[in-house]
Amino acid sequence: MSSTLLPDIPQMPSQLKIKDDISIRKNALGSRGEAIAYVRLTESYKFNLYFMGEKAQTIDYLLELRDTEIPYFAFLQVKTTAVRGYTNSGHLKVGITTMDLNRLIQNPLPTYFVGVDEIEESVYIAPIFSTTINGYTSSIPNTYKLKYGASDENKKVISTLEKDIISFSRVIRTRKQKYKTKMNI
Repeated sequence: MSSTLLPDIPQMPSQLKIKDDISIRKNALGSRGEAIAYVRLTESYKFNLYFMGEKAQTIDYLLELRDTEIPYFAFLQVKTTAVRGYTNSGHLKVGITTMDLNRLIQNPLPTYFVGVDEIEESVYIAPIFSTTINGYTSSIPNTYKLKYGASDENKKVISTLEKDIISFSRVIRTRKQKYKTKMNI
């Protein structure tokens, strides 16, 4: 029986392998962005950040204000881009899905969209509070930006975020005090 000799054909990566590589890079970029956001948000020592884990739906971090008599919390959704892309108005081209946006809006805690420019290691913060928000699905405004090495500017942004979380929480707490529980004890 004679065997046919086949010419050496270079092996092309399978589509599955390519998809796995893209997924690995995307996950690594997301993890790096979460780490950059963590560093920028905690460098003033005003916040504790708790990573919610890979399986948490929509929410990446639980933010807690430090050194306050009453505990204040907020949720953060972090998205990262490795492509330097900005709109004409200077917004970072990184978006949040409409489904995630709606989930965050429905959340009873204050919620924020955090965009990370992986190349600059800059962090952009935008509040998510209403369905009237436009544009977050494609970009994030540059109004509140935490930059590498800009501690004085960053302190102002952190202070504004801190005040916003407290203001939001005071409104919610006022409503909670008026709530009459239906649980009989």
